[in-house]
Amino acid sequence: MKRVLPCLTIFILSISIVSAEPIRLSIRQALERAFACDLDYMAAQKEVCISKARARQAAGDLWPSVTLESSLFLTDLKKEYSLSLPLSSGEVIIAPETDNIQKNSLTLVQPLFNGGVLANKRAFYNTGAEAALRQLEGTARGLILKVQELYWTIVKLDNGKKVLEKTRELVLSHKNDVETFYREGLATRVDLLRINERLSRIDLEIIENRNRREKVALQLKDILGMDGEETIMPISAVEEIAGSLPPENSCVGIALSSNDFIREAQLAVEAARYKEKMARGDFSPRVALIATYHYDKPNTSMQPLLNTYQESWEAGISLSFDLFAGGKKFARATEASLFADKSLLLYEKARRNLRSTVKSLYRDYEAQGQTLEVARRNAEEAEESFRMTRALYLEGMAVNSDVLDAETAYTEARIRVLTARVDRELARLRVLNVMGVLEK
Repeated sequence: MKRVLPCLTIFILSISIVSAEPIRLSIRQALERAFACDLDYMAAQKEVCISKARARQAAGDLWPSVTLESSLFLTDLKKEYSLSLPLSSGEVIIAPETDNIQKNSLTLVQPLFNGGVLANKRAFYNTGAEAALRQLEGTARGLILKVQELYWTIVKLDNGKKVLEKTRELVLSHKNDVETFYREGLATRVDLLRINERLSRIDLEIIENRNRREKVALQLKDILGMDGEETIMPISAVEEIAGSLPPENSCVGIALSSNDFIREAQLAVEAARYKEKMARGDFSPRVALIATYHYDKPNTSMQPLLNTYQESWEAGISLSFDLFAGGKKFARATEASLFADKSLLLYEKARRNLRSTVKSLYRDYEAQGQTLEVARRNAEEAEESFRMTRALYLEGMAVNSDVLDAETAYTEARIRVLTARVDRELARLRVLNVMGVLEK
């Protein structure tokens, strides 16, 4: 028993250590997991299947329908009823003796003409299926962008944490120098208090940074279908997705031809036109070929009636035309026409909004590029300033506040560089997303 307990303790500790290990995740792995687990994307996939099923139903209306019917009716006993005719050698049976009626029929109906309603209905649902597919692609690109934003935000916060921890080490090193000067009478207690105050602010920034990271990680884990307390550790570097964009006008042109939501709006216009044609087709007569085969007992289409199964058939053309429907058809046609006009207006509005959106996002991309260049220069200057100020302080030619100010400026400059590098690439991805060319 004494041997079992230590072994069990070691086993439990090893399990807890393994479960506490962070999940190392590259951006590609995160995207693959998102496509496998995101519920919105799964729902969009189901919508595509639903739209295709509707299109198949509409296409089936153009084919002939074949219906088999069979029925058995039990009745009270009916005696035979017959008549004697002058020119007949025997009695003519009008109704045979029977206690049941059995009917079996096979009916074929083939629509021949209906004003194009069925053909337009098929085109309408085919357009809806294509629109659902476009919506799925748009959902996929939106998911890619969302995962990219959350992933690289975590990377940005992790980089910020490293900078803050390194800064804390620098401040602690400076604190040791100030304490040495304080013992030698070359520094005051105020200098020590200011350093401690700076350390407290760094600790608060670390706590705030950790809290933001946890909240962003929760959003990412929700998309990736992770419910546990695992810690996500990004292993990809932002340089892996670094790239550039074509000129602004080219981006606008590509967006107008490739953006999924613009294409979806265009398909909505086409669908509205098909719906308008369907409404107008209701004014046309409907013609169909109908053929029926009977196998009944007794067969009422045969004379004389016999209490046995007899075959018969009929075939012909059916013509139907609504003479009056209370004005509903005219109202339906007017509604469909107005809806088609509205869809066209919404399509044009979407194109205008897309142009302005691409231009706005492109401006953000250019601004982030300029910000990154300036941040890099500022970081180099801040690093040199901090190095020189600290050297002057050690020689007694600068005061403690100068060192702390230089250290603060250096820390902020390094964080700005890391932030600007990620923000520039995210701005580029946003432009690619609205262009409709963002891929996994």
